[in-house]
Amino acid sequence: MKALLDLLSKGKITVPIRKIWDMDDIQEAHRQWHSGSGVGAVIIRIPELK
Repeated sequence: MKALLDLLSKGKITVPIRKIWDMDDIQEAHRQWHSGSGVGAVIIRIPELK
């Protein structure tokens, strides 16, 4: 795992991002992730607290 993280931090490998979702759409993001269709990470954008 450490070797993988080292490669990632050096930019030698990348993680594909399937889609970036807003927090308001978290239910749909979870459905997409759980469906197993497609390749890549599902990212949830969390708004800053003010």
